[in-house]
Amino acid sequence: MAVWVIAAGGLNDATALENYNKTLAAPISKARLDSLPPEVIIPDGDLYAWGFPKTQKGGNERKFGQIATGDICFFCTTRCEGRRSNWSNAYNWVAKVVGTIDGVHSAAVSSAFWDSENFFPYLLGKPLAINISFEEFSREIDPAGRYYNGSPQSSTRLTDLEKLSHVIDKYGSVDNWAESYIGRLSVLPVVTEYNQPTSMVSRGAPEVSASKVGYKIGLPVMREWLIRIAQARRRVTYREFMDVFGIDRYTSKHSMDRLGEYSQAQGEPIITALLVGGESSHSSAGLNKFGVLDDEAERQKLYEFWSGVEIDVSDSWMSDSLEVRAAKFASVETRPEQAAFRRKLFSAYRGRCVVSGCDVVRALDAAHRHGRQWRKGHNNAGDGFLLRKDLHALYDSKLLRISDGGLVELSDEALGCYESFNGVVVKLIS
Repeated sequence: MAVWVIAAGGLNDATALENYNKTLAAPISKARLDSLPPEVIIPDGDLYAWGFPKTQKGGNERKFGQIATGDICFFCTTRCEGRRSNWSNAYNWVAKVVGTIDGVHSAAVSSAFWDSENFFPYLLGKPLAINISFEEFSREIDPAGRYYNGSPQSSTRLTDLEKLSHVIDKYGSVDNWAESYIGRLSVLPVVTEYNQPTSMVSRGAPEVSASKVGYKIGLPVMREWLIRIAQARRRVTYREFMDVFGIDRYTSKHSMDRLGEYSQAQGEPIITALLVGGESSHSSAGLNKFGVLDDEAERQKLYEFWSGVEIDVSDSWMSDSLEVRAAKFASVETRPEQAAFRRKLFSAYRGRCVVSGCDVVRALDAAHRHGRQWRKGHNNAGDGFLLRKDLHALYDSKLLRISDGGLVELSDEALGCYESFNGVVVKLIS
């Protein structure tokens, strides 16, 4: 698999602007698919497509020969919102290649898709609408922002090991980085001229009664947790936010920007006003970009706006990554130190009860070891066990004991119902 940045037309490229609507912003129409030569075999289902424009020197023809099924493409396109003077180029789509076209048929397929034989086409899965500036994309690849920090002048496969050293060190490969980045980008909708955002936790106008809501995984888990903080009429520090979700400062800033953008797009008070500095107890100047000059007043708006709204966590626990399930497990608890403790335990025990092996997330609890207390700062993975809820109750009642060596012992009172666990030796996190 390879990762590409695709230069898909600039501000004055009328052909590209027209072609977005034909095969990138929406599935290829049935009429266009029906006009394909019968010998062209394509995958079933909704399809999207893009192509390399033909050039005199043949450089794009070579790229056409290199691009392959499974490759990931970040498309630099024009964002056509509002007045033309406000249009701008950015990475507005990302998609996976799901099929390639035999060069013999490229002209015919190009004509069917774009009414022109001047492109070398390839097929895409449903593109994800994003809005990533060149600076943000550059800093994602290299925190110093030294590389890929401008509009790509041509479509390029990312292969420069020096420029990609940061993501390779952090993720193991460029492929892994791209998959991770798409996962982070996919969890918040993006407002574009092509699609409107769908609610994750949606709250109507203030006079409308609250309704039970459910939504997707990932960044929305952070949003859900912050909504719970608002409902508790509290605030949290940036450090606590990072600890709860196990993220670094850069990821935290990126997440706050996305969450703030979503709040603004929904017409809500800006949710990130709940995050404050540890010493100043005030939000950062980053709120200014959303027109918020008084962070305390914005918090009061949040407390009222989210009062009484019932939040339902998505049931898709088992389909999520361990990282996301740990974040969901943490977000049930609004106290930051306890939420961070839950995440650490869940991750350390790989989402399974240390005694029973149960991995039903809603059946699990974070239990402090006897003698350890969260109020005294005992909130590391070694300070607790991940236990099934009934076993947690037995442990707290001292009907179940776990020795320092991991030996599980049941009292006579509990032995009748839990005999299968008596004498088990479990592996503990130190």
